Amino acid sequence: MENAKKFISIAILVLALVSLAVLALGFFTGAFGLIMASNLAFFFLSLACFLFSIIAWLSGWCLLVMKRGRRQFGKVFGAGFASVFGALTPIQLGSDVLRGLFLKEEFNANFSEGFSASMIVKGLKFSILSFVSVLLLSFALFSAAIDASLALPLFSGLFVVLLASLLFLLPLDKKTGHRISRLFGSLSKTIHFLKPLEKYFLDYSEFLGEFSGRALLATMLFAAVSWAFEFASLFFAFAALSIGVSPLPLAVLFVLLALLERAPFLPRGILLVESAGFAFLSFPIISASRLSVAEISSVLIIYDASRLIFPTVASLLFYFLWKKSRKSTARAKI
Repeated sequence: MENAKKFISIAILVLALVSLAVLALGFFTGAFGLIMASNLAFFFLSLACFLFSIIAWLSGWCLLVMKRGRRQFGKVFGAGFASVFGALTPIQLGSDVLRGLFLKEEFNANFSEGFSASMIVKGLKFSILSFVSVLLLSFALFSAAIDASLALPLFSGLFVVLLASLLFLLPLDKKTGHRISRLFGSLSKTIHFLKPLEKYFLDYSEFLGEFSGRALLATMLFAAVSWAFEFASLFFAFAALSIGVSPLPLAVLFVLLALLERAPFLPRGILLVESAGFAFLSFPIISASRLSVAEISSVLIIYDASRLIFPTVASLLFYFLWKKSRKSTARAKI
């Protein structure tokens, strides 16, 4: 559990900064008045849908982990959900690391088992996002629905998603996995910190080979359901404020935010996501009428509460309860 302290500190710090930014945005734009008068049922649905997206993602991860041995779903899921607060890191890698560590502590499994299972689910989810992104963003760019200033961070996020998809799905073919391993081995002669990736991708290719096509397809379905819930969360953020939205521009906005959230230089794309969302919503594209500054800010605040604040707080609280429960169980065995 000592390994989690660094990520807890990061999560609390980032959470405090996000909360301050949300308070400032709401105060200076008058958004809180709209949020207070919003439809609470839709507001809580936005929160719940993002939580369900995490649950769907973790269910796919649990499926892969449980294929490796006879383990109780509740304990595996607990180790997974306790790691969610680590997502407040670039490309959400903190959560992946914590899942590997917590699974090791819970079941004495290898660290690479939990981490590699995360990479499979992430690769499958990213592959869906990559396909949809190329279609929708091509349309949006050609129709000038996205400002040119967003192109660099946007394609930075798309590059990360495509690269992750390729790195973690191409090793399904063992020969390709071995080639990737050798590639990192060659690169490590110049870039020394890449050396561990040579062995990792060799082991990862073997790890992937243990799962049937049916198991991977089921995991991909969980990943698709996770995306569907994330999209619903964004939709209900608008619905809470009684803002009617057009389906296609909403889908473009969702893909835009999902890509920027995975830009490699910021945890969860914080500030970048909000800036891009504000720029996109400033044009009368998504709604029949131009949205006011207060309405745009309100949508972004509700969505940030759903994707950042609520899951992080819930995971931190769960982690401390889970940690306490494990300690009580350990004492009972003595």
